[in-house]
Parts: sequence; C-alpha cells; structure tokens
Amino acid sequence: MLILDEPTSQLDPQGADDILNYILDLQSRLDLTILLSEHRLERVLPYIDHMIYLPGDGTTHDGKPQDILPLMDLVPPIIQIGKTLKLSPLPVRPEDFPDVLVDDAVEQPKTPKPTGPQPALQVTDLSVSINNQQILDQVSLTINRGEILVMMGPNGAGKTTLLRSVLGLVPSQGKREVMGQNIESQSLNSIIRQVAYLPQTLTTCCSLSLFWMSSKSLSQITAWTCPRRKCCSISKI
Repeated sequence: MLILDEPTSQLDPQGADDILNYILDLQSRLDLTILLSEHRLERVLPYIDHMIYLPGDGTTHDGKPQDILPLMDLVPPIIQIGKTLKLSPLPVRPEDFPDVLVDDAVEQPKTPKPTGPQPALQVTDLSVSINNQQILDQVSLTINRGEILVMMGPNGAGKTTLLRSVLGLVPSQGKREVMGQNIESQSLNSIIRQVAYLPQTLTTCCSLSLFWMSSKSLSQITAWTCPRRKCCSISKI
C-alpha cells in the first residue's frame, strides 16, 4: 500500500503529470493500493475509483466520485459544467460527456464595451542575470487596472524572479512603472505603499513582512527589522 500526502503540491503541470504517471505505473505493475490526499482534483479525477470527502465539520462522505462530487461546492471546471447541465452521472473526463446540441439561436448576453485601459503595471525590456545566467531577457508586459493576470511556465522559467524584480528585490535592467510612475529610483518603502507581495514560500520572512506591511495603514507601522537574517529593515515613512 502507498500513502501520499498531496504528491503534486508546488509542482508545475509537467512535473505533476510525471509524478502521477509514475504512480500509475507503480500501481499497475505492483498491483498497489493507493491512498492520497489532493487539493487539485482535476489532476487525479480520471484515475480514481473511490473518494472520501471531508467537509471540515468532523464528518466524512465515502463513495464513488460520481456520488460524492455533487455534495461538494468547490469542484473542477469539468464537474461544474456537468452540474450546470444537470448531467447524471457527472462526467469526470471530457470523453464522458454525452453529445450535447447547442442552440446557436440563443442570444448571448452583451458585454459592455470597456473604457480605455489604464495601466497599473508596465514593464519594458526587463532583464535579469543571476550568477552569470540569463534568467529574463528583455521582458515587456502591461497589466491594466482591475485585471487579473496569471503567469504560466515550468519550474525555473523565471516566474518568481519576474515578480521579485518588479519590487526591486532582484537586481534588474529595464523600466518599471506602477500607476504611471517610474519606480526605478524609488525606495522599497515607497514601492510597497502600492504593491503588496505574497511569496510562494512563506518562510521568506522579509517578503511576508512586506506583504503584511503593505496591507496595513502607514500609521500602524513604526519600524521593522528582519528578525532572522538582519538583511533589511523598514522604518516609518
């Protein structure tokens, strides 16, 4: 028997697929019984036979996925589509969907025309080298106010480096503007008035503290010094 606690946690999609394929190969070759916990159901739904749902009130719901998924509020998009279409049993894979005819005559809701975009963040020709290795090479992007933008890429592609370089936590070349103002010459104290940062690794005490401070009123902040490495400090502005 093999017990796995969130085996795909913090892995990029390719890494998660590799791990799951390896687990399935072991299960097939050794006839293993596998018990795993997982937040991202869309990764494991096509492979599981049995499901236990813990809603957090001390109870459990035990059964086949098609019987348990209707009891859950937060489900993968494929399950939400099935619930919206009132399909039974719920499809857990795209090929499980029945043929559905869509009425093209149904009038689609009209979305209001957006007003002119107002950039919240503009990055132009941003380049970062670490230990003589080029991590980012002339990256340019614009995020408008009110937008939600997601970055995708495998581990090591430079996602975290790009986020940290926007704040000035990583030395970089290029132009950075927040709310139309060039922040190249601004201090970290000034930047965190406008940009909050929550890092992937919460043990990064400095970054977490920056996020906490940027969410507070300035009148609540007096002074702070990194308690672990004494690597940086923030004084009341």
